[in-house]
Amino acid sequence: MPSPLIVIVAAVHQEIDGLLQGIGAEPAGTILGQPFWRGALNGCQLLLALTGIGKVNAAAATAWLLAAFKVSAVWHLGCAGSYADGPLAVGDVLLSDPVWCGDEGVLTREAIHSPREIGIPLLRHRGQEIYEQLSVAEDPLFQQLLRLTPPGRYRLDRDRRLALPVSSAPGRADSDQSSAAPSEDWFGFSFGPSVTLGLVSGDPEVAHERFIRYGAWAENLEGSAVVQTCLRAAVPVIECRAISNTAGDRDKHNWRLEAAMNHCHALVHTWLQQFNA
Repeated sequence: MPSPLIVIVAAVHQEIDGLLQGIGAEPAGTILGQPFWRGALNGCQLLLALTGIGKVNAAAATAWLLAAFKVSAVWHLGCAGSYADGPLAVGDVLLSDPVWCGDEGVLTREAIHSPREIGIPLLRHRGQEIYEQLSVAEDPLFQQLLRLTPPGRYRLDRDRRLALPVSSAPGRADSDQSSAAPSEDWFGFSFGPSVTLGLVSGDPEVAHERFIRYGAWAENLEGSAVVQTCLRAAVPVIECRAISNTAGDRDKHNWRLEAAMNHCHALVHTWLQQFNA
């Protein structure tokens, strides 16, 4: 029986480079003008690819991959901006569910109205019409990852490659590091709602309005496109986001992209080492 193939996609290099180094993936060519890599870990074949930024690029690359390979699951990684009104801090990691399809529906001078007002669903999944919320929380893949790393506080291990739960007693190899780990090595992991948009929030007021409208904890540019494409193809998918900044704050001096992605990659590496496909 062939080994399962896990496809890991991200929009840009900064969202995947650290993981490539951690698993020793090798360049394997290009897909729609973007690079991809191949590797293996824990009995799984891995294909890691860039999609390019935005929903169209993400959907096109994901669809191409699903058509070209026999894919067991898609893991979508990237950064996101958290809403100041929500529970996430910069540096945290979010396993998204549900994933809101933002920028969809009917726009009037007063408000954005639900896509339900158009009357045509985005897709039908498991007998249900889906208009603006995509959910994978009941899928075995999502549940397995939550069992491997339950929501809570984590820190990077000594090599900064794996995520260790803070609440557990450190092993002998880590005991001298547990209290002295740099603050940027500590982070929260949770699951909850995110929203995918074509226009990111440019100021705190817009971010607040979006938090009120969607109840999402974070916003991004590609997530719903990847999830929707996988649901149409009946391929298991997860959407994992590293919180690099506060939504509405466009001053990149305040962002922590590298640290946040390190946290995300540590979780993914931890999942891959224990994953049962």
